[in-house]
Amino acid sequence: MKITLKLLLICLLFTSCFAKKQNELKIDKDEKLTLIFDFDATMYNFNKDSAYFDQIYYSIVNGDEQKMKEYKIGTKEIAAKYKEHDFVKELANKYYKNISQKDIDFAVDKVSKNQTPELGNIIKKLKQDGHKVMIIGGSAFGCSIIPDFAKQFGIEKSDIYSGYFKDFSKQSLQTAFKFDTVNFEYVNCANPDIHTIYSKKKSDLIKLLKKEGKIKGKIIHIGDGESDLEVWQAKEADLFIGFGVNRYSKKVEDGSEIYVKTMDGFKNEIDKILNQHQKQHSLIIYPGRFQPFHQGHYDMIHEAQKHGKHVVIAISQAKGMIKDDRNVFSGNEREKMISDTLEKDGFKNYSIIQLDYIGVDTKKHKNKEDGLKDWDNNLIKATKSEYRKIFKTEPTKEDIAFIYYNRDKANYEKRFEKDFDIIEVQSSFHGDISATKIRKEFFEECRIDQKLPSGTKDFLKHKSQKIQH
Repeated sequence: MKITLKLLLICLLFTSCFAKKQNELKIDKDEKLTLIFDFDATMYNFNKDSAYFDQIYYSIVNGDEQKMKEYKIGTKEIAAKYKEHDFVKELANKYYKNISQKDIDFAVDKVSKNQTPELGNIIKKLKQDGHKVMIIGGSAFGCSIIPDFAKQFGIEKSDIYSGYFKDFSKQSLQTAFKFDTVNFEYVNCANPDIHTIYSKKKSDLIKLLKKEGKIKGKIIHIGDGESDLEVWQAKEADLFIGFGVNRYSKKVEDGSEIYVKTMDGFKNEIDKILNQHQKQHSLIIYPGRFQPFHQGHYDMIHEAQKHGKHVVIAISQAKGMIKDDRNVFSGNEREKMISDTLEKDGFKNYSIIQLDYIGVDTKKHKNKEDGLKDWDNNLIKATKSEYRKIFKTEPTKEDIAFIYYNRDKANYEKRFEKDFDIIEVQSSFHGDISATKIRKEFFEECRIDQKLPSGTKDFLKHKSQKIQH
């Protein structure tokens, strides 16, 4: 018996020493971090339509669809035969011999405006909150995009370390990979021999930047390649987040503390780290008309989940709705947009309720103030009822928080402070979004905003088909 117990203790000790530890980075309240992103990954991997080189070739052939189809087939064949830089050399030899500045400008514009806004918004928010954001990349892919990239993301050029060409139009990609041309420069690093595309050079560079005082505090390194993983293995970062959307690496995934495959996954992990000291409520109530459900609403639900165990999404003006220019989608239609989106994206611990339609222009209300009081009481009653159903107990004021955007001029604090805690959110990742504009584009121009959440896009596509028939 003693031997068995001793063996069990040894096994437990062994397991605890070698088990993979997840997200153990602890930070003090209001502590500022340094987040280092791999350059190519930030340009490509957080975007499904990433191909910077595809945009260059699209410009070279003036958008010829047949040539683009042949190009797609050809690149797959080359990818099957070659790896890493040999792949790019073969690609360059076959497709990129006649690059002009026009082609580069076209690709830069496409990448910076259409393919990096999600990550750009996250980086801007991190910087607004006082965190330092740096880009350390090893590839010459950056080329002339670096100034545009820095401007798009709001990152100072002094915080970007990557190889690029002063005049990329004079180089073929094949020449670029020799790394010995006088036209090649290494941003913010005097010695091109320590180019970070080579093994262990990123960790060496970060070590040097620490010594020079250019990096202070705890470091989170984010990348998709083995040179990024080496930063973590060399203990030059306090946490490593590996990611892969277009470029998956099993070795990086296996060696990562955290591995993400989507932008939302990345946002969630960053939020967990930065919001360790945030007060947690049992329930967060988020009401809205959702006409239709758009990205600003989606961002708010994502934000609400940071503050509480359960989020209640309350669809206002739903039951008994009278249709007009502002209320065009029924309560059930809006609920479908929301639920389809959240289910697809793996959201948990939420529920959706529909509130009564309360029009202030009916005989029931003498004025707008009376209508608002009726609406408020309806929301309070429905929220507390939902709380009882979920938690099987009576709520206190501290149990429930009402969340809203600060741009909403509805005086929510005075209206709900007796019943709920109040959480004011500065703004969506996507800025102000006009539901009126979205409705007008759909009903008058037959257009569907591609930035809408997936459930809303699917619903509108289906509704559009029914209208056409």
